[in-house]
Amino acid sequence: MLAFEPAELLAGLERQAVVCLADIHLIENKPDWQRAIFNLFNGVRDHGNLLVVSANSPPRELGLSLADLQSRLTSGIVYHFSAYTDEEKTAILRFRAARLGLEISEEVALFVINRGGRNLDQLLDYVKQLDAASLRAQRRITIPFVKEVFAW
Repeated sequence: MLAFEPAELLAGLERQAVVCLADIHLIENKPDWQRAIFNLFNGVRDHGNLLVVSANSPPRELGLSLADLQSRLTSGIVYHFSAYTDEEKTAILRFRAARLGLEISEEVALFVINRGGRNLDQLLDYVKQLDAASLRAQRRITIPFVKEVFAW
């Protein structure tokens, strides 16, 4: 997203009922993006619409150089989401696998979490890879199969 001109990318979004911007912390050292998002914030508010943003820290801790944008972001409702526990990640992996028609045991899911890392996006990518590999090999997803697929 940051490779584009902010004015071009954000043009007209203020007229949308809901505008969502993820990873806003990435604009900390980008004054042009800060100004554009400040203007978007004001435009969204003027149109009576909703702006939802996500970041890796609360608005007060973002370190934005445009104080007015930081003030605007701080004026909204701030939610803090805790990292998922291993139990929650296991449930998420198993749910996603089931949606793909796969059966992954709790033991296999925990094995993937312990060997593959803790990042949920990466873990979900592993489920997709296991889906493709199990279709190709016509095999159930077991710990030996996971070891073989990922060379763990």
